Amino acid sequence: MRIAVKWRVTVCLLACTLSTPASAYFYTGSQLLALCESSESFEDGLCVGAILGHYDMLLALGYSCRNDRLPTRQQIREVVVKYLKNNPAKLSGRAATLTYFALLSAFDCKFSQ
Repeated sequence: MRIAVKWRVTVCLLACTLSTPASAYFYTGSQLLALCESSESFEDGLCVGAILGHYDMLLALGYSCRNDRLPTRQQIREVVVKYLKNNPAKLSGRAATLTYFALLSAFDCKFSQ
């Protein structure tokens, strides 16, 4: 029963992130990438904070990522920045969704039961 609820929440969140207009995004992929590429330490902190928040939410929803060892903050940041740079056509999308797909792929995240 509990797994079904988590699965429904995950599906609903993904549906919402893919169907809302760009103006409703807190950060787009372009905005997140700009923060991450900034030489200002405050903006880089916003970048890392947003990405780690997305990662934490992924884990809170019941995903497990790379069970052998936890990635470092820097590794998580690098994975997401690389994904954003390699997918320029997707940068107008929601940063949380783009982070989600980057992390699922790079860290072999699976929905836990």
